[in-house]
Amino acid sequence: MQLYSDVFEIVFQFEINFPLQYSYQTCTGAIVAFISHGGLLGTVEAVHCGVPAVVMPQYGDQHTNARALEANGGGVILQLHEANEEKVYDALKTVLEPDFRKGAQELSARFRDRPLPPLETAIYWVEYVARHRGAHHMRTAAVDMPFYKYLLLDVIAFLLLVFGAASALFFYVARAVLKKLFARRDKQKTN
Repeated sequence: MQLYSDVFEIVFQFEINFPLQYSYQTCTGAIVAFISHGGLLGTVEAVHCGVPAVVMPQYGDQHTNARALEANGGGVILQLHEANEEKVYDALKTVLEPDFRKGAQELSARFRDRPLPPLETAIYWVEYVARHRGAHHMRTAAVDMPFYKYLLLDVIAFLLLVFGAASALFFYVARAVLKKLFARRDKQKTN
């Protein structure tokens, strides 16, 4: 069954420019759908360019990225173990619908709506840290926290102690009640 031979042109593009520079290949306008494994950079590229994606996550952060993209209207998830020609075709038809593409473009507009471009934001914060000699006032309290507090081992130990004490109390009370109950029953049988 040849579903998409006449419908879709699949584009594979790989370029290396020296010095290494990255330009969004997806933003050229020639790409109308993006098939991805859900890695962070490809997902960011698809969102940045407003191109809807079919995501087939495998491991790591890919599942989280795929769910976030789907929840925000930027793509659909297709599990790799369920993928066949018909399901891939259906997923592509879904993301190529005008309403879906519009949703991906709205997501892109929200993503791009920021006071400074990402490079300028990164430069600002690097310079900020340099100006304030490491910006120690912005460090998280977790940096100076003892290991046992950071991992909440003290809280876990306390909860285990409370649970152990409650369990022991329940055990001893239940044992005492059962002893008295069976002791009365034994006395009644012997009389």
